[in-house]
Amino acid sequence: MIDPATGHTLATTRVLAGRQTLVVPPLNDGRRADDLVVIRPLARLRLNPQLEGGVMSEWVRVATFEGDEAAAQAIVDEINKESGPPPGIPSKSIMVGLDRENNHVRIVVRFDSKENLDIGSATLDGMEPPPESGMRRISVEKLEILLERHA
Repeated sequence: MIDPATGHTLATTRVLAGRQTLVVPPLNDGRRADDLVVIRPLARLRLNPQLEGGVMSEWVRVATFEGDEAAAQAIVDEINKESGPPPGIPSKSIMVGLDRENNHVRIVVRFDSKENLDIGSATLDGMEPPPESGMRRISVEKLEILLERHA
């Protein structure tokens, strides 16, 4: 993030493996970014202050479908019909990936808690791909995010 007043790159915070961290950006002096990036744990986040030991974590639901490029485009078009997630899916983001070599489409939906994953997953389990997509669900996985790193 850039400070518009000074033009300097600002530190940001992110949640990684259930911990809020301070990310200090590298300097623009030619040194390698690996030498200059500092990631430091700040404080544990609580899901609910009354729940002792409740650490916030993020989760993804990865659904794999048989489908080609046209099927992937059909699901992307269907998702893009709405500005946000449908009711009953309290997600933070969605990604659609295509494995052209194996004719697989993967839909990755991200949730900010296990509870929201369970709610969203129940709704998604009751949904089917658009009939015109020709897709068939072959697996569903639910994963807790332990690390996320961006270049």
